[in-house]
Amino acid sequence: MRFSTKTTARILLADLGLYKTYSGARVLRADISNASSVGRQKVCDRSPKPFLNHDEEFKPYKALIEYDNEKLSSEVMPLYDKSLEIFTSKFWLSEDSTRPHYEELYRFIEIWRRYLDGSLPMDALSELDHSEERLKPFYNEIEKNMIELNNNLKCL
Repeated sequence: MRFSTKTTARILLADLGLYKTYSGARVLRADISNASSVGRQKVCDRSPKPFLNHDEEFKPYKALIEYDNEKLSSEVMPLYDKSLEIFTSKFWLSEDSTRPHYEELYRFIEIWRRYLDGSLPMDALSELDHSEERLKPFYNEIEKNMIELNNNLKCL
């Protein structure tokens, strides 16, 4: 049985769209984190020593961390889960060059799940090389395949 390029494109597009959504969230989170690091340092620099009102001065930064943690649990992880669901259910339609990335995507998501539900201590997490950098080859492969399929569709 052979599926059309359009069918394959729709599947890849769904996964690519999810990737772009959580990738955008990740980039924004990193930008805000970098800016807040600078902001925290400014608070420390301008505060009298000893730092008497530490809790009050850092209250907005604590709220930022809590917000990011909540967003990760409620919005970002469901996107990762959906991406894994698409990859799993349509695995047989995926390109041969994309299939080897399945385990890395599964690993990344499962480590986050375990950490967020409290079954993976922070010390263990830091030993696992848990970084979205490890998923970049997967994302690059999806984008490459999508461009190729898009070019093929233009020729139809």
